[in-house]
Amino acid sequence: MKYPVNQFESLVSILKQLKKYVDVETINPSNLHYIAYVNSQVREGLSHNVIYTNGTELRKAHSIENFEGWNPIVNKIETFELYPNECNDNNIETAVKKALKLI
Repeated sequence: MKYPVNQFESLVSILKQLKKYVDVETINPSNLHYIAYVNSQVREGLSHNVIYTNGTELRKAHSIENFEGWNPIVNKIETFELYPNECNDNNIETAVKKALKLI
C-alpha cells in the first residue's frame, strides 16, 4: 500500500472517532477521507466545516453561534494530510477501505 503507515494510523484513529457519530460504512471512501481530513485540521480555512456535538446533536461550525457546550467530534491531528506522499484517489480509497475493516 502506497499510503504512508503513520498517516494510516492517524486515519484509523480519526475514523474510530467519527464512527461514534456517523455511519462511516455508508460514505464514499474518498468523501470519508476528506471528512476525516477537514475534522482533524486546525487550519483557519477549514474550520467552518468542522463537525461539533453538544451531546445530543451534530452541527458544522458555521451553524453555531455560541460554542459554549459544543465539542469537536474528532481530536486535531495537524500532521494528517489530504494527499499524503503524493497518493492518488485510488491509494486513498484503498487505505480507507482497509481502515474501515480495522475499526
